[in-house]
Amino acid sequence: LDVSSSETSQFTNIVESYGLTQYVQQPTHKSGHILDVIIASHGIVKDESVEVLHNYSTEFPTCDHYSIVFSFSCNVVLNSSKKLITFRNYKTIEPEIFKADLSTNLATIDHTKGFEHLVSSFNKACTKTLDSHAPLLTKTIRDLKSSQWFDSHYKAVRARRRHAEKEWKKSGSDSDYQMFCLLRKKCNEIAAKKKELFYKTKLSSFGNSQKSLYSFVNTFLDQTQSITLPNA
Repeated sequence: LDVSSSETSQFTNIVESYGLTQYVQQPTHKSGHILDVIIASHGIVKDESVEVLHNYSTEFPTCDHYSIVFSFSCNVVLNSSKKLITFRNYKTIEPEIFKADLSTNLATIDHTKGFEHLVSSFNKACTKTLDSHAPLLTKTIRDLKSSQWFDSHYKAVRARRRHAEKEWKKSGSDSDYQMFCLLRKKCNEIAAKKKELFYKTKLSSFGNSQKSLYSFVNTFLDQTQSITLPNA
């Protein structure tokens, strides 16, 4: 970062507009530039703890960047909450073989029975075929809390965006890239609208209660909460 550059001023303004702070003030490169930065919300990093270790360059002669160390000024809590999920690996299914096995299992259904029996037999035949080609698997994952505005609608749109991104990275085609960009824009717009609606509704619900209002503001600004970090 060149403190006299207009681009640096623009970068700093953008960082500050989001309520963030850039803490590194000393050169982090052997040429005398600030190329490595520490950006965090207010109160997370101790100002006086940020130090650029220029002497460490002798221990790593092939590296032209200096190490940076700093300390947190907040309580850091590891997120150890986990949950067990089940899923199927549908990519292992061979369509033609699956189709043949499903037809065989469906052919064993006794069509002389009543409607409920037919529905039950149909479900069992489909499940049996699916279990043989893509059995249920279990996996333990971190249980991350979603934002209160995060609903099933946004989750579905985000899933479509991620699928489109995978398709574009796999094919590299312009059409897939345009579809990904379209869904990415739509996803961002929906997220912004849902956040706006959530906070408007929440703030309006407090009415004239200044105490409740200030308590809520302090909560979503994380001024009194511990910072939760993943444990892996």
